[in-house]
Amino acid sequence: MYAWIVLLRSEGVVNHALVAIGVPRLPLLYNDFAVLVGQVYGELPFMIIPLYVSIEKLDAVLLEAAADCGAAPSEPSAASSSPDASGHRRRLRAGVHPRRSARTSRPICSAEARPPTSAT
Repeated sequence: MYAWIVLLRSEGVVNHALVAIGVPRLPLLYNDFAVLVGQVYGELPFMIIPLYVSIEKLDAVLLEAAADCGAAPSEPSAASSSPDASGHRRRLRAGVHPRRSARTSRPICSAEARPPTSAT
């Protein structure tokens, strides 16, 4: 945290860089901006590390299955990280309790998600 004080003070690195490009000195320390920077700096690891751990625990087989079903490269992580989420509302509307429906009874790929096959 003390490194931010060195960077943001009136004689700090940021103000020296701003003066060098022609911007007058700005009060960057002891204001709302400095509090926001400090809060983000302090709290960001508590968001990033759990996300990283969760992503690392994803089963690679689920990502491969999503790719086999025709998912775009940006889609598999969202689709396979919570496989029950896609049909959860649909099953509730149909009156099927989510705990009573077997995961294995659902098809792996829906018809519209499958890549087109060539007729050779």
